[in-house]
Amino acid sequence: MLGILRGHHAGIKIRSTPGHGSTFEIFFPAYDGELPPPSPWETGPAAAFSGRVLLVDDEDVVLESTGAVLQSMGFEVVTARDGMEAVEIFEKEAETLRLVLMDMTMPRMDGRKAFRAMHRLHPEVPVILSSGYDRQVTTEGFPRVGLAGFLQKPYRIPELRKALAMALEKRR
Repeated sequence: MLGILRGHHAGIKIRSTPGHGSTFEIFFPAYDGELPPPSPWETGPAAAFSGRVLLVDDEDVVLESTGAVLQSMGFEVVTARDGMEAVEIFEKEAETLRLVLMDMTMPRMDGRKAFRAMHRLHPEVPVILSSGYDRQVTTEGFPRVGLAGFLQKPYRIPELRKALAMALEKRR
């Protein structure tokens, strides 16, 4: 959560009193400009996808919600709860995967190590990384070769659709 707040230049104020609980206030910067017109990715027809996607995240809510969205787009979704589990699945099933969508911060093996292991095994499978931290912080010092995209959490469905389409287009 802290990564999401930092990525959006937001702040948090925490007050805690023993025996009385805690209060969390979250402050996002105000936007006083005009909203840009929707992009074709937001207004155009939904891209119809197919094939298997490996979705890797340690948060159940992300696995469930993003998994459901990916299924509604036409993908078959395989899930892993950390990088180690993802690499194990990837070793067995990489040839059947069209894409990997993976969080960066996870227990046992983070996204950076998991990406490197996957890339060594099958560099042709596109990997999109996701994090609450912004792209620059997340991918600093990260090998650019083989990285198919980046999504900053929380992302919206049109952003996800665009990243998927771009990653799969690069694969052709």
